[in-house]
Amino acid sequence: MDISVSEFLQQLGPEFMKYKQTFMENEFCDSSSLRAMNIEVDLDYMFETNPLPLGHKRKLQYALKNLESVTCAEKNEMFIAPPESSCTEKNMDKIKEKLESNLQLKEKEKADYVHKRRQMDLIISDPDPIGPLKSTRCGNCHMRGHKADGNRGNKPCTLPPCNSWKDCGQKDKHTDYKVQCKQFDKDIKNADKEIEEMSGEIARLTSFQEKANSSFIGVIKERLRQTNKKSTLIAMC
Repeated sequence: MDISVSEFLQQLGPEFMKYKQTFMENEFCDSSSLRAMNIEVDLDYMFETNPLPLGHKRKLQYALKNLESVTCAEKNEMFIAPPESSCTEKNMDKIKEKLESNLQLKEKEKADYVHKRRQMDLIISDPDPIGPLKSTRCGNCHMRGHKADGNRGNKPCTLPPCNSWKDCGQKDKHTDYKVQCKQFDKDIKNADKEIEEMSGEIARLTSFQEKANSSFIGVIKERLRQTNKKSTLIAMC
């Protein structure tokens, strides 16, 4: 069972299908006729008017030589061309590289969120009291030792309002503390979800590539096995 020229070119990549008509016009319709080609001379003759790009020419030469050299002893070793030579495979590799790069960035982003979230759990030492009322905490500056107002002489706290829990250590007196904690927890959760999705995409793409490679080699080996079997039967007759 021969491989048609369409199948031969398709295995090299969809971009090679545009050469099908040229092969057909020159009566190279299947693997039997392709094996009979004088590769160097015939390719130059067929594409004299519109020369092949050098990369395409080299891939065709490589594939035709492998097809030409297949024998019964070699049939389990040879195949037309490595699947990674196709544009589709190259595009997949680029997509995979991009996904892996994005995954690394997202993991770094998550690590930054985790670090910041841990910083929120730091215990800040309570500053020394400012004033005689050691057990009293000011509602303005959050320091112990005095009150926001009604101190001795009915004086209010003269210190500026406390702007950060890191200054006073009183997390419960700063609503922004809880808001920041919730935001970091949300960011970490979202990052985990994106990392899981990216990892899944990479795994699926890798699996697809492996199956595609395996399928490619399996199809070609089976085609060549059938071709050699047919040739052997003809020779026996």
